[in-house]
Amino acid sequence: MRRQGNPKMDWASAVTVMKANPHEWHKLGAFSPGVAYWLRSGACVAFGYSRDEDPKAGMTRDWEITTRTADDKDRPLIYARFIGV
Repeated sequence: MRRQGNPKMDWASAVTVMKANPHEWHKLGAFSPGVAYWLRSGACVAFGYSRDEDPKAGMTRDWEITTRTADDKDRPLIYARFIGV
């Protein structure tokens, strides 16, 4: 089952902005490390992968997701960029 995501984050708007500026890194915010895994797995429906396509393969092909240590070292900062076509 695919979850909608963190209600505090507008994932659909973030995807729109990232697709409008391909290859540019965007800071998504400070989240638990599980959120980066969740994004990489293709489970976030805002990224638009259908059930006919393997969401994880689509995320690997079209996106880069990385984490950086936050200043407060409580939760990592998650950055993403669109590299697809």
